[in-house]
Amino acid sequence: MALHPRLRRHLQDEQGRLRRYVNVYRNDEDVRHLEREGTPLAAGDTLSIVPSIAGGVDPPPARATAASAGAAGPNSSRGRAACATAGT
Repeated sequence: MALHPRLRRHLQDEQGRLRRYVNVYRNDEDVRHLEREGTPLAAGDTLSIVPSIAGGVDPPPARATAASAGAAGPNSSRGRAACATAGT
């Protein structure tokens, strides 16, 4: 943090602990499983800082009715075509 002090607010909370959504790795090892913020670095170590990515939008609920399910259900040719298209 000494070299890049403006990153502190993005990486640490007010108590100086790593924020939950920030993943930090020393040589591919998660520092949460080592000594967290106190994990020592040696010459030649690689430190990777990876923000968690979450979110998105839930898909809308399906609005199938009994009539439409029969018309384009999984056993109809229309249903099979839609499944093949969605899988490719």
